[in-house]
Amino acid sequence: DIKHIVVCGYSQCSGVRAILDGEEEGPVMQEWLKDLRAIYETNKQQLEALPREERQRLLGVLNIEQQVRNLSEVPTIEKAWRRSDYPRIYG
Repeated sequence: DIKHIVVCGYSQCSGVRAILDGEEEGPVMQEWLKDLRAIYETNKQQLEALPREERQRLLGVLNIEQQVRNLSEVPTIEKAWRRSDYPRIYG
């Protein structure tokens, strides 16, 4: 059984930079980054008030938080939680 899941990310991620720079060119890139784009749009006002480096860092953090939430809604994980306290998800 899996006991721990760690969600990692970093602010220098090319996906974060593409979202901030509006450079999600092509349908494959747009599809790949659609969830990150949604996070950006939801938090746009807060993000745009920050200097570039802080904006990148915060978007990375918000993405990790969202991925932790997404994992917590996976039926397999929900089922495991009904049986025990595992897996634990960290982000």
